[in-house]
Amino acid sequence: MKKILFAFCFLLFTFSGKATHISYTDITYKWISGLTYEFTLTLYRDCGGVAAPSSVIISVCSPSSGSAPSMNFPQVSGTGLPVFPVCSYPLSVCVGGTDEGFEKYIYKGTYTFPSAKNDWTITHNYCCREAIITNVPGPLALGTGIKFMMDNLNYPGNSSPTFNEEPVLFACCNQSFSYNQSATDIDGDSLYYSLYNPYTDNTSCPGGTAISYSAGFSYLQPITSSPLVSMNSATGYLTMYPTVCSEVSIMGVKVEEYRSGILIGSILRDNMVIVTNQAALNVENLNFNITDSVFPNPAMDKVFVKSEKGGQFILYNVIGESMLEGTIEKEDEIDISNLPSGIYFLEFKSEKDIFTKKIIKE
Repeated sequence: MKKILFAFCFLLFTFSGKATHISYTDITYKWISGLTYEFTLTLYRDCGGVAAPSSVIISVCSPSSGSAPSMNFPQVSGTGLPVFPVCSYPLSVCVGGTDEGFEKYIYKGTYTFPSAKNDWTITHNYCCREAIITNVPGPLALGTGIKFMMDNLNYPGNSSPTFNEEPVLFACCNQSFSYNQSATDIDGDSLYYSLYNPYTDNTSCPGGTAISYSAGFSYLQPITSSPLVSMNSATGYLTMYPTVCSEVSIMGVKVEEYRSGILIGSILRDNMVIVTNQAALNVENLNFNITDSVFPNPAMDKVFVKSEKGGQFILYNVIGESMLEGTIEKEDEIDISNLPSGIYFLEFKSEKDIFTKKIIKE
């Protein structure tokens, strides 16, 4: 099997003695029964820091009645894999090299609230942020925090939305960039997308400290972009045209859920945007909607692909090895039954479409 260098616009940095650095965080929840919910915290750390924690603490309080017992959730076994391959991925810190790389960790557990309230506040904080961040002063001293409210009094059976794509954002300098920050709500609630001001690791209840951006930046405009950064409130697609290379910025994404016109809950994602001038595919030519035509995912035996035209595909494993290659028609299938379980990346090219999609083989 051959190894290749990925040609996508992913930035490479060299590490030098970092501490624990958290790059991306989000929390979602699913109603189980009564006052019991399953919470999932997803944490993304750079591979140049120390090991991810074996468990996480999520605090719970109600401004109207005070603190409740906190949640302490273990790390889900088998998590901690790289989220996607970067250029020259075999050289990533995640696999023993020196280039920037990220790992995804999942923490999960059930929690039974002591009572029904309309102002439960869920918080999680962790130190520290990435030293490479450029749009806030002293990022290492800030830490990262997630804070949101839920109402199990008026909406006791509600489950939160869940994000559809990984949060890691690498944008090409002086090129148009679009990224899918959409979510799915299993209750069928209407979703509204916006940017919010991320928190430091002081997420006290009911207070908390929002980060302060450096001059020229704000939570609505976290990077230098012309046209300005824009988020489609209906679809969750984020668009920008970065004009300053090597900026690394903190950006918060909020998803609010509405039922019959009433705001009933929200989730937050604390992101980092990395801008690079590395040679790459022209992302203006990418058809992002085509990734919706790769299914099922996860898959056991076959992956089906639909496109307007047939083309060539290569399926890579997480260390950049080509596992399968071939040609597919407009509607075709790829047999993955002989591959080991794990994470793979499907690269597809045709006259009209170019995309890469992460595939999970069960």
